[in-house]
Amino acid sequence: SDVCSSDLVTAEASSAQASTVTPLPPLDGILETSPAVLGEFSKDWGGFITASPKAVLRTSSVQDVVKIVNYARANCLKVAVNGQSGTADDQESHSFWGNASAPGGISIDAKGFNKIHSITSTHAVVGAGVSLHQLSAATLDRGLIVPSQTDYIRLSVGGVASVGGFG
Repeated sequence: SDVCSSDLVTAEASSAQASTVTPLPPLDGILETSPAVLGEFSKDWGGFITASPKAVLRTSSVQDVVKIVNYARANCLKVAVNGQSGTADDQESHSFWGNASAPGGISIDAKGFNKIHSITSTHAVVGAGVSLHQLSAATLDRGLIVPSQTDYIRLSVGGVASVGGFG
C-alpha cells in the first residue's frame, strides 16, 4: 500500500476513517490554506517558478516546526521555510528557482522568528526571520555595524544564510 499522501488530514478526520495518513498534530501557530495566503507563497523572485503549497504554517514556535517536519516526513510532503521579505505592503519571496517553494507541501513563514536575541561587539544571535534591515538598525543603535550586507537589506537573515550570503 502507498504510505504517502498528498492530503492534509486533521486528527479528527483521521480517526473517523481508516487511513494510512498521519494526522496533523495540534499546533501553537496556525496552518493557513486560503487561496490568498497560498498565492503569497507560490512564486519565487523573478517569477520563474510557480509552485503552490497546500498550507502555510505561521508560528513562532520551534516545536511547531519540529511537529510539521515530522508530519510532512510521515506523509511524504515537502517542507520549505520562506522569509517573505520586503516592506509591509510589498512582501515577496526572494528565493531563486523555487528554492523556498514547497509544491503540494507546507511552507513555513519565517516572519514569526523575527526576534533579535542578543548583540555583542563581535556577533549577534537572531531568529531566521529577522531582516537585515532590522539587524542593521539594532546594531547602529548600539554604535555597531553589520560587517557585510547584501544589496537589498529587506531580506531575512535565514534566507541570506540559506543561499550562501547572496541577495
